Amino acid sequence: LGDQERIVARKFWKRVSRDTEKPEIMFELYRTSFNTGEERVSLAKVVKDDKVDFGYQDVYNKYGERYTYYVKEISNDRNFAKNWKVYEDGLDVTNVYRGKEEARHVEEEKIKETHLAYIKGYPDNTVRPQGLITRAEVAAMVARLQGYNLKDFSRPMFPDTNDMWYRPYINACVQNGLMKGYPDGTFKPNAPITRAELAQIIMPIDPITAAMAPFNDIQTHWALRAINQAYGNMRIIGYPDGTFRPDRPITRAEVATMLNRKYNRVADEEAITSEHFRELRRFKDLFIDQWYYYEILEATNSHILYRRGGKDQVLRDLEKWTEVINYLVD
Repeated sequence: LGDQERIVARKFWKRVSRDTEKPEIMFELYRTSFNTGEERVSLAKVVKDDKVDFGYQDVYNKYGERYTYYVKEISNDRNFAKNWKVYEDGLDVTNVYRGKEEARHVEEEKIKETHLAYIKGYPDNTVRPQGLITRAEVAAMVARLQGYNLKDFSRPMFPDTNDMWYRPYINACVQNGLMKGYPDGTFKPNAPITRAELAQIIMPIDPITAAMAPFNDIQTHWALRAINQAYGNMRIIGYPDGTFRPDRPITRAEVATMLNRKYNRVADEEAITSEHFRELRRFKDLFIDQWYYYEILEATNSHILYRRGGKDQVLRDLEKWTEVINYLVD
């Protein structure tokens, strides 16, 4: 595509004094994308004045995907690992001096959380973020996030719930008052779920608010109260034309976004280091330039994290991932 950008990697030092002897450091430049995987772009270059200029590099691969660039640090100092902690984060590398008095400098241990994946994806390695989602699939996601007991495989009370895979999820959501059937006695597990229906499902497990949503198409809707509450809790924003479109079938990306907001889950570029990026579960229909990219990563990758400080636009506490977990969604 011809687009290029200048790639400059930076070196930072912590816990150093005038007497601290800094080792010679070299950086190797790498890049990755979904279709190309990891590629080494440049051999080791010595860090000078705490940076390495790798010149202009391609922004996109031949498939039109944007590259992610990162560096790996190298040192020939035999005591390097003993004396220094290394934190590689994309094009920024920080070396922290251990020193003899390390115990006095250890930061207060951060409280870590575990986020388990709740979206599974499909056997053809797609996640279909723009595809519609069924009532049974939403029941599975919410039941996983709520941590409900999923051992009840008995047939639910509805005559159209025959498939074994969704029985424990539907049972859990119905028994906990999050979902119910239709007046004709059916549950319609394979029917697409609407935006209003999802707002109604999360209503019993979300804080009560007195908010009044400003949308111009909800005033006579059966789910008005649930939509108002979801708006007050910043689970929904609506469309630029002032509508919410409550009866529109909701997409998988929109469900992931609403549920991530509900459960204070938020991945972004700063949350996921280049090391973790290489360990992520990838889907052939998910690309970094899509608005829902990080919402889907959050929903499909189990990880350990701590809160790095700060909030996003819907007041979620920003994350920093420390480990990607190999966890299979039920």
